[in-house]
Amino acid sequence: MIQDFREDVENLGRKLVEDLRKELVAQGHVAKGLLHDTLEFKVSHSRNDITLHINGQGYAEYVERGRKKGKRPPLKAIYDWVVTKGISDPKKSQRSIAFAIATAIGRHGTPLRGSYEFSRNGRRKNFISITLRKNKEQINSTVKLFGEEAIDTITQALHNTPRKFKAV
Repeated sequence: MIQDFREDVENLGRKLVEDLRKELVAQGHVAKGLLHDTLEFKVSHSRNDITLHINGQGYAEYVERGRKKGKRPPLKAIYDWVVTKGISDPKKSQRSIAFAIATAIGRHGTPLRGSYEFSRNGRRKNFISITLRKNKEQINSTVKLFGEEAIDTITQALHNTPRKFKAV
């Protein structure tokens, strides 16, 4: 029975990954495309359950929630981003620019005020939450479909099971 729902859950996984990618692009979070390109889903199941896993790069949590002030992010990550984006200044090296950005993130957290100019939809956080809310109806209908079918199957199995009662 679980196997019967695998296709429905896979379709949901495909849709969620597609919408997560769209939201990342709309929020202006695609430099190298590492997070965007590594988002994937996997469906696993056992006899009694089916699970949809969506995986991506570990820094997705910072894109989702932002980064609190207080600690600079790894300088190498910021430097690589500066190089990828082609950010330059004739008076400063890219390493100096990366250090300044990392320091600002450490002082103020993310998203930084100036980062909103790169967003097409005015958002810079919550790409996962927004995508889940947007797809709430499809998620609920997939879960409900599974639940109703499971109840029907259990009920049918109970009706087909011979009952043996002991007299008291």
